[in-house]
Amino acid sequence: MNIPAELTQWLLDPADPGPRFMALAALPCLKAAPTDLEAARLAAYASGPIATVLSRQKPEAYWEQPGPGYGPKFTGTVWALLLLAQLGAHVSQDIRVQKAADYYLANALFTDQFLTRTAARGTIDCLQGNMLYALLRLGVEPERLAGAMDFLACTITGTGFAPYGSRGQARAYNGYKIGPGFLCRASYGLPCGWAAAKALLALSAWPVDQRSYEITAAIEATTAFFLNTDLLDAPWSKTPEGKQDPRWKALAFPLYYATDLLQIAEGLTALGHARHTKVQQLLDFIESKRQPEGYFLQEYAYGSRTFPGLGSKGKPSKWVTLRVLQVLQSAGRL
Repeated sequence: MNIPAELTQWLLDPADPGPRFMALAALPCLKAAPTDLEAARLAAYASGPIATVLSRQKPEAYWEQPGPGYGPKFTGTVWALLLLAQLGAHVSQDIRVQKAADYYLANALFTDQFLTRTAARGTIDCLQGNMLYALLRLGVEPERLAGAMDFLACTITGTGFAPYGSRGQARAYNGYKIGPGFLCRASYGLPCGWAAAKALLALSAWPVDQRSYEITAAIEATTAFFLNTDLLDAPWSKTPEGKQDPRWKALAFPLYYATDLLQIAEGLTALGHARHTKVQQLLDFIESKRQPEGYFLQEYAYGSRTFPGLGSKGKPSKWVTLRVLQVLQSAGRL
């Protein structure tokens, strides 16, 4: 798939600075000059979704409520950071982003795990993976996240973790996580595909030269979780009765704790599996959603539940289109 001239024009419209900045920064094929990229960055931070999110930040650097920031859902600190990472924000580009990352690490990371509440204790893979990936994309140094990454890897492999319900252990399965892999109470005690997808992204973003034996083992286990099954059927996305959550096959922006098949493609291609037959089939399915004009639709949206300016369900989406183009680029299809 090539990027048609009309699609390029649409993505680079100066009147829509957020997607313009992301396109120029993330798609080398557009051959952006450094001056154009800097101008696009300044415009994105002055208006558009990045500016909207940062305008709602409190002076103390959190959103909505102090503390770990899990609530309120989709507008608190957790969700603001997840969104900023997906919008292409970076700690080096705005002091408010740096302060937000520092605040979150100081108020949500305890004994190497990200918590939903200060008093809560318990492993939640989707949150752990999500926040590791988001913070890495935002430019937080891996050294500050090393303990949290080791924690994620060990929850997946089971190394050093006491059985579910154990008391008085430094590391034990409790809360939602009930065992190695991605077993979760919220998923009827079955492996949670959402959690696995978030872990896959975090693991794929971890620097290769800092991948310990445990992290490497977690990468292998998480990759096998997806590649040892039919990605399009997505059996890990179903209830015990066989009902599939429709969000899996609906391309979305942004993504919070839910996920879609495109996010799995992002993780697998980042880990070097783009040529795998099942990944190729998945990419074919994603490309089949391309509209005649070259863009992709937003098939799921949070609407008024989250920050404004992110598009509407059923409408052409620059953000979804950019997600697809980045995956195709990583897979050598662009």
